[in-house]
Amino acid sequence: MKKPKPLNFLIVAPLFVGLLYWYTSQIQSRTDNNPDRSIVKKTLTFDKISRDIFISTSANRLTNKKVPLIIFLHGMDGAWPSRRFTKPQYDFINKMAWKYNFIAAFPKGSNESCSDPKKDPKREFLFYNCWSTSDEKDLSFIKKLRQALVNQYGIDANNCYLIGFSNGGYFVSDYMIKKQSNDFAGFGIHAGGGEINKDDTINKNVGKFLISLNVGKKDEFQFNDMRDLKKELLNIGWQENKNLKYQEYEARHEMSKTAFENEIKFFLKKD
Repeated sequence: MKKPKPLNFLIVAPLFVGLLYWYTSQIQSRTDNNPDRSIVKKTLTFDKISRDIFISTSANRLTNKKVPLIIFLHGMDGAWPSRRFTKPQYDFINKMAWKYNFIAAFPKGSNESCSDPKKDPKREFLFYNCWSTSDEKDLSFIKKLRQALVNQYGIDANNCYLIGFSNGGYFVSDYMIKKQSNDFAGFGIHAGGGEINKDDTINKNVGKFLISLNVGKKDEFQFNDMRDLKKELLNIGWQENKNLKYQEYEARHEMSKTAFENEIKFFLKKD
């Protein structure tokens, strides 16, 4: 009776390496505080106003490591991770937080709807939790949220960024143009807009922070506004591909994942 031939080394070696890689990854995943890399909800109160805020679980392993902070402001679809537009945005930003080692925060806007009863008497287009720079409680909340997160997680206070989509993008734009006070090192505007006047604060801060503008080529709401904002920024002294990044992509009123990742690389100086 013939003895069975030993397994060929060329077959066994790759299997052994594969099993070793799998075992190592399992050990590594158990060392993470949250292996599923989700986001967690907290409720914070400033000025006697409580709001929900979602935090990337990357914060568990990056606390006190002086990493960057990105605060992302949702659009009019609402603040909840289950909403149609919000979920893919939160999920992707959280994924980028793990990939590029930053802490992401997703706060909720003002606690009221922002439908216009005159234009929408039947409340068919009711949206929730909108943002407004004309409302001091939103401005105050963002400033105090930033400082609270810097203190709690040991974040690099000079490496904080404010980013928003749609209604959130308009808030970021207005904050950047009219209210900027060295709280943030950069601003990311996705399908937002804005108009610069001669007495706006931004005219005194040319080149002091990074700006990223992003819009879909088929966005009938914001495409022209974003192009106009880019022109205005160039006219007052910002320089494209130096402290200003402008991206157009094939989409309607959407937030591009590729544009966001390019924005993160631009802010964090990643290759």
